[in-house]
Order: sequence, then structure tokens, then C-alpha cells
Amino acid sequence: VYIEFTVEGLLRDRTGKQLVAEVVYLFGVMLLLLDERMDGISRERILTAYFRYRGHFAEDNLVHVLRLCRATKRPKDPNERIPVGYPNEYLTRFALPQDIIGL
Repeated sequence: VYIEFTVEGLLRDRTGKQLVAEVVYLFGVMLLLLDERMDGISRERILTAYFRYRGHFAEDNLVHVLRLCRATKRPKDPNERIPVGYPNEYLTRFALPQDIIGL
């Protein structure tokens, strides 16, 4: 596998730093949209069906994907009050590397 860029190389360049910041931002947006548009039970059932179809559970990132797609405490009704700590608890299920965040 040939990798043209490393994280350290990206962070040396001003444009690379902006790119990494945008990636982190878009990762959070995608997770929040996933949670808003599709409830947790549906996500869990889709993953179960996919892995049953595949016939094995030896995927490398299976634990991370299951953790991200697990149901949250976000209410289905938009008029209901959002529980305390909702987005933070959800977004920290898959912590980004601290060396990237710290830079």
C-alpha cells in the first residue's frame, strides 16, 4: 500500500491543517445526521442483517462500527427535550486520536 501523505505531513502545511479540521468537523456532522435521520433500532437491525448476509463477524472495525451505530438517548419527537450530555456522549463513542486533536 502506497500512502502519499501522513498526518504529520498534512499538519505541517496550512492547507493540510485546515483539511484535518474540516474532516473532524464533517465526521461529527455525519454522526449527528445519522442519529437524526435513522433511529438506533433501525441502525442496529441493518448492521445485524448485513453481518448475517456476509456470514462472518471477523471484520476489523466491527466493534467501532457497532459502537457508533448503537441507539442513543436522543428523543424521536423533535418537541421533546434533549437529554443532558446527549451529543457529547454520542460523539465520544469513537474518540479521535489525541495527537491529531491536540495539534
